[in-house]
Formats: sequence, C-alpha cells, structure tokens
Amino acid sequence: MIVAMPVWNERIAPLFDVCQKLRLAEIEKGFVVSVSEMDFCQGEPSGKALQLEELGVAVLICGAISRPVQSIVTARNIQVIPFISGVGTEVIEAWLNGSLDDPSFVMPGCCGRRKRCRSGKETVPRGRGGKS
Repeated sequence: MIVAMPVWNERIAPLFDVCQKLRLAEIEKGFVVSVSEMDFCQGEPSGKALQLEELGVAVLICGAISRPVQSIVTARNIQVIPFISGVGTEVIEAWLNGSLDDPSFVMPGCCGRRKRCRSGKETVPRGRGGKS
C-alpha cells in the first residue's frame, strides 16, 4: 500500500491543492518499507488525482483540501484523510499506530477530529492505520 503526503519543509503542506512536493511511503504488513519524495504536478486538480492514481496511492494524508479537489481524488478510489498537520515522519507513524486522531495532529483552525464539521461527517476515519 502506498500512502502519499504533500510536504513542505518536512511538514504536511497546509493546502493540498497547490502543493509542489509529495512524499510517498510504501507500507507492508504495518511497516514503512520505503519512503521517497518527488515533485508533484502543478496542473489541474484532475492531473493531480491522475498522478496519485498512476503512482498507486491508496491513501492521501493532507492538510486542507478543497471539496472539489477531494471529490476528484476520491473518485479515483483514493482515501483522503484531510486537515492533518505535523512532521511527515510523525504523521505516518501516527497513521500506522491508529493515533492520527490525536489533537496534536489537528490542523490549526480545524474543527477537530472527534467533532463533526459543517458537513456532519467525521473528518478522520479511525482504525485505518497499519492495515494493508
């Protein structure tokens, strides 16, 4: 399984829609087996979603993401976990051990993990980390 995170200065990028770098973590049996970083396309949202799909990304962990872009990404069967902040290595470890809903990973200004946002949906599915 490949987990992607947009990064800026070793941290999760604040806005996926305009990110320029992508960190990819390959996960096998609940462990990170490789990590790579690459330039990410600057084009249309559909191009970003296509690039994620071509890379084999199953999960996108990101900061803010606009609803239209999130819809395009999820339409390609990529799970999106939005409104996350923190150092990339700490975020992937938290995802693996199921603690990504810890308040320390909540993006500043976000409504929080256990609360419901305006859409009425929880923002982070729990219990996903470490399963491949």
